[in-house]
Amino acid sequence: MPVTADRIVADRERGERTEIEFCLIMQRHGYFTFRFQEGRNSSAILVRNWEHIVLPDVFVLSNSGMFFAEVKGKYPNKHGSFGLEKYRALSLFDLESFIRSPVLYAIYDTKAEKWLWNDIANLMKKPFKEFVSKTYFAGGVKALPTLYFKKKWFLKIEKGRKLNFP
Repeated sequence: MPVTADRIVADRERGERTEIEFCLIMQRHGYFTFRFQEGRNSSAILVRNWEHIVLPDVFVLSNSGMFFAEVKGKYPNKHGSFGLEKYRALSLFDLESFIRSPVLYAIYDTKAEKWLWNDIANLMKKPFKEFVSKTYFAGGVKALPTLYFKKKWFLKIEKGRKLNFP
């Protein structure tokens, strides 16, 4: 569906439901979850002097480790790719480099009705495409540089009864 100002509320509500569903999957596998965007109208941001890192949607923790996840409900475009705003992808990559823990891009493929994910560091090594696309930004719609990652580069989140980590 196209990104338009009149759809922002419905799309944000759908995004919240998608984050909650992701958290439930993680909890089913014994993980604790924390949604950074819960109750917020803007992104949660880490700040150090003039440096800003936009936090992903979810923090996931267990006794065996932790990771972060940027969680989206999307359908692949006509080229079989999922988009992520460049500023957000770079921020996720910076976070992973800084904390040395995985930051995963998790997608509920609304067309295939399946959950997929990959590590942002893995995706940034791929020959992704970059285009300017309309996206929600600062309470409105804006055209921003967007990175497109092929669907085939993602793994199913669950394989059998276990999480299928990238």
